[in-house]
This record gives sequence, structure tokens and C-alpha cells, in this order.
Amino acid sequence: MYPSCSEYALDALERHGPVMGWIMATDRLMRCGRDVKERAGRVFIDGKWKYFDPVDANDFWWAEKGKEDRNSIDSEQPGY
Repeated sequence: MYPSCSEYALDALERHGPVMGWIMATDRLMRCGRDVKERAGRVFIDGKWKYFDPVDANDFWWAEKGKEDRNSIDSEQPGY
């Protein structure tokens, strides 16, 4: 896996705080070596093929939530 599970956990904690970061890190550990092989691309790192599974690929729900909030604010503005 790339990044490693520990690097992934540190990134998730840094980006999303202790609670959501811990949940994401735990999820990654449970997925490691299972379904990630079917959906993640492979990259050649340090002379080895690894499955590419960064936090960015798994926090899409976070980005979509922010987008929904912005859209609802825009739709509440009166049209002139």
C-alpha cells in the first residue's frame, strides 16, 4: 500500500482531526489487502508495485459535503 498505513493515519488525523482521522485510519487498516486491490491503481515505488490509496481517494464525502453546503447557501439568496 502507498502511502503506508501509518502515513495514511497521520495524514487523516492532520486533515480531519482526532475523531474522524481515527475512524479513517481504522477503516484503512480493515481494508488493507482486501477490496483496495480491486479499486486502487498501482504505482511503482522504491522498486516495488504498490496499491495507491491516499486519504484524498477516501474523503470524497468530506469534499461533497462542503459543496452541498455552499450550493444550499447560494440557492437561498433571493434572485433579483
